[in-house]
Formats: sequence, structure tokens, C-alpha cells
Amino acid sequence: MTDYSRRVRIPAMLDLAIVILNWNTRDLLRECLRSIFASDGDFSLRVCVIDNASTDASAEMALAQFPQAMLIRNPVNSWYAVGNNLGLRAFDFQSSVASHQPPVAG
Repeated sequence: MTDYSRRVRIPAMLDLAIVILNWNTRDLLRECLRSIFASDGDFSLRVCVIDNASTDASAEMALAQFPQAMLIRNPVNSWYAVGNNLGLRAFDFQSSVASHQPPVAG
């Protein structure tokens, strides 16, 4: 009997996808991303920041200080549901966390 399981490569699925919806909360977003990327764990993690047309340089800060996060810029504030759906479509994941405003892990 042939063991075919060794021949098939199944792409790894993320353990956790975090979607952060942001609108003009640069400092809070910075602390949120800092706390996420400072945490340890034996799991795969991806973060997507959806910036809803912020005017406080939130997107620029995220790009410069957290290049490991995916950034999607909305040209207009598309609000909660549209923004979260946009972020969730970016991942193949087992679990997700969607936040209305950037939380800070303690």
C-alpha cells in the first residue's frame, strides 16, 4: 500500500487572523500593534489593518513601524461591516478576531 499523504503538500492555514479596523486612532493603533507583536505563542498569526481614510497618519505609522502587518487603505470610511469583511477576505484562517477600535492586550 502506498502512503500518498507524504506526496501531497497541504498549505498551512493560519491559526489566528486579526483584523483591526482603524479610523483616526493612530496612537491607540500603535499600542495595539505593539502589544500583538510583542506577545509570544506557538501559533501562526497575521494582522490586517483596515484604515478607513484616516487623516491622522495612522496608515503611514502602521507601514513604517509594523511592516509585518498587512495594511489595506480604504479611500473612504466604509464603516464596520465592510471594513471587517475586506480584512477577513485577505486570510485563510481557523479563528479570527475583529475589533471596532484597536484594543491593547494587557
